[in-house]
Amino acid sequence: MSSGEALSYVHSDTASQVLCNALPDERLRDVLNSNMVFRERVKGTCRISDERKTTIDLTLQAVWDKFAPAQQVGGRPAQVNVNNKVVIDVSIAETDGYRSASKRTPILRAQAAANLESTVRGLLEELVPVLARQTDDLPDVDDDGTIAFASTPLNAGQFIDLPRPVQVLQLCTVAENTLGFDVVKAIENGTCTLRKPDGTTLALVVVDSVGSSAFTDRVARRPAKITDSSVTVRLRDDAMLDLMIGDTDPAIAEKLVQALGQG
Repeated sequence: MSSGEALSYVHSDTASQVLCNALPDERLRDVLNSNMVFRERVKGTCRISDERKTTIDLTLQAVWDKFAPAQQVGGRPAQVNVNNKVVIDVSIAETDGYRSASKRTPILRAQAAANLESTVRGLLEELVPVLARQTDDLPDVDDDGTIAFASTPLNAGQFIDLPRPVQVLQLCTVAENTLGFDVVKAIENGTCTLRKPDGTTLALVVVDSVGSSAFTDRVARRPAKITDSSVTVRLRDDAMLDLMIGDTDPAIAEKLVQALGQG
C-alpha cells in the first residue's frame, strides 16, 4: 500500500482503495463505537459508515491557496472547519512549494455531519499516521517536475496503482521498447514524451477517466475514443483509468495497449 509522498501521486481510484483499506474493521468499529462498518468507493471517495448511518467521506485533495493549517491531527498539520458539516483537512505529505501541474493530492479530507466532529477526529488520529508513513522509494523530481529517465521494467499487475513518477518511467520504457522511439522527457504528472523517427514528438499519459459514454471505438479490443488529434483507451474494466495517446495512428495505439498488458 502506498503512503506518504507516494500516496499523494496515485490516481484517484487507487487513492480511494487505499483510504478504505488502511484500517482493519476492528479499529474502525472501535473508532465509530459500532457493531458493523461498511466501506464504499465512489469516484475517488471512500465512504465509511455503520449500522446507525454514521457516514464519513474520505478523499485526497490538491493544495489550494487558502490551506492554512493551524492545528495538529494525527501528528500532522490540519485545518478544521465546522459549519453545516465538519471538514478536516490534514497534510499526509509535503505541501510546501506545491505545483498544481504535478497533479499531487497530499491533503486528506474527512467530512461528515457537524455533530460528528469528535468521531472524525478519532478516525483521523488512527488513520493519518498510517497514511503519512513514508514507504515507497520515488525517483527524484526536478523543480520543474522532470524525472531523469531510467529504463524501468513493466509491472503489469501493479501498473494502474503505481505513483505517477514510477508509472511514467514504466510507460516510457514500454513505449521505447515497443515503438522504437527515443524518450525525450518524463514528467511527475505521468506524461511521457518521445521523439519519432521523423523528428516529431509523441505524448502519452495515463489519466483518471471522466466516463465511458464517448468510448464508442475499439483499440486492441478495449473501449476507446478516437478524435482528430488523439486516441484515448480505457485500460481496464475494473479501474477508471485511460491511456491518452497524442497520435491517431491506430498501429501505435494497438501496440501500446497490448504491451501494457492491462486488458
